[in-house]
Amino acid sequence: MRADGWAETTYAVESVGQLGGPVLAGTVVLSTPASGASAAALAALERGNVDGTTPFHRRNPRTAVGATADGRLLIVTVDGRQPGHSVGMSLRELAELFVRLGARSAINLDGGGSTTMVIDGTIVNRISDPQERRVPTAVLVLREPAPPAPPPPAAMAPEAEAAAQQADLDAAAEDPGSTAGLLQWLATQEPG
Repeated sequence: MRADGWAETTYAVESVGQLGGPVLAGTVVLSTPASGASAAALAALERGNVDGTTPFHRRNPRTAVGATADGRLLIVTVDGRQPGHSVGMSLRELAELFVRLGARSAINLDGGGSTTMVIDGTIVNRISDPQERRVPTAVLVLREPAPPAPPPPAAMAPEAEAAAQQADLDAAAEDPGSTAGLLQWLATQEPG
């Protein structure tokens, strides 16, 4: 327990490697494709404890999805890193928000500089990065079936595309509010 009455969470790394099968309730799983940007950081984890005081657990921009008992979908975007506007939420504060909203289940998605909400083609939150971050995945909510995909934008030169992708990966790896940032931090910690 902290002095302010909040309980910190400690996670035990029990297994590292390729796993399969059901996940027990209360279990936290970190996963990445074998060739993913964070594969090496995950593979470097060793058995031991990870507490809830990491930069990832602190206040950051957040993106999360949840569901209520009556089937309502909850999509939450929390701005952060902008004093005077929003400092973000800790993971605990985000969980408490979902409880107040009536969620029966929720999942924290990639946050930090990746936190962006777009409605009808317009960004409706204040992103924390100087510009919108390119991300490989997104949650889409459509009112009706998706229209045919537009033609892809004009291709960049391969070198420019590779440099842009690397810059995005580097930004995510340095961002303590992103999953990649958490993995980077975990990889630098002493086994405990």
